[in-house]
Amino acid sequence: FEGFAKGIGKGLLGLLVKPVIGTTDFLTDTLIGVKGAVESTDSASYLNVHNQIRPRRALYGRDRVIRPYRIDDASAATIQARSCLGGEEYYAHVDMVKKVALMS
Repeated sequence: FEGFAKGIGKGLLGLLVKPVIGTTDFLTDTLIGVKGAVESTDSASYLNVHNQIRPRRALYGRDRVIRPYRIDDASAATIQARSCLGGEEYYAHVDMVKKVALMS
């Protein structure tokens, strides 16, 4: 009878404690995500590409169309995002030897 009572006691205690632990874990993970989202909305950190292997894919036009990845388009779109044209839509670019023309 002693082992049975001990098992029931552990089960009831687990029934009460595990949901509380799960809830606190959920809240902790949610707050960590919110903190990361708030900290990454800073424009300097948004455009920070030091940890990226390649530039972000260019999204074309007002409808933000996705095309196959091209390094030159991605680089031009990154330059555009970092410049005063950051709010414009990227359409294409023209490489003119020592200059680049961005079409937005």
